[in-house]
Amino acid sequence: MSHVTQFSIAQLQSRLEQREQDKYLEEPDFLDYFVDGMKSNPDSVDAKLVLNFLLANVLAGADTTAIALRAIFDFLLQSSHAMTKARSEILAQGFDEGEVVPYCIARSLPYLDAVIRQSLRMHPSVAMPLERYVPDTSLTIPDDTFVPHRAAVGLNLYIIGRNEEVLGQDSDEFRPERWLKMKDENEDEYQRRLRKINSADLTFGGGSRICIGRHIALIQIYKAVAAGGFRVKQD
Repeated sequence: MSHVTQFSIAQLQSRLEQREQDKYLEEPDFLDYFVDGMKSNPDSVDAKLVLNFLLANVLAGADTTAIALRAIFDFLLQSSHAMTKARSEILAQGFDEGEVVPYCIARSLPYLDAVIRQSLRMHPSVAMPLERYVPDTSLTIPDDTFVPHRAAVGLNLYIIGRNEEVLGQDSDEFRPERWLKMKDENEDEYQRRLRKINSADLTFGGGSRICIGRHIALIQIYKAVAAGGFRVKQD
């Protein structure tokens, strides 16, 4: 049993025990509402369903963001140049170390944005294939492979994020500068190259099933990384 599953089971058991003792949180959380559902709709909401809800909240709502943050700081630890440049850009805005940086400012910093996007590309938070079902019309993909209707089609984000046709032969290299305008590029060339990279960016999935919590995750990531000119050291 995974750590996340054990954690979720323990939280549910603890909350049910608290309810038996008439103990309630001052501010109800998701789990409180899930438990309320068990009480009001016992035929449709059981402990197994609530556990699935909890796993979705932890994995999609917290764990994926934590994975992204760990990856960002890990890449920065491996690149003193990127660390110094990102930190200098943040401090140049006049914020003290440890001071909270507004999201609108954090998102507007070009190099910080490049560091975060590069990290998300190289180390996806989701290892699942993001499967989609082929519609009744079936599908023929660009290499003329026929995919029958109702077939599940998925992709590997790790491989997509290292597509040399899109990112160049150094696609496996942590280089935030690839998101920025190069010295020998004019604006049209840069925008054309950036559109190509963006079209292959599936960090949060895509289409009608794109992650609905992506904006919350990005706010957390940008504000955490920009928190007043960070200093990260490796033990």
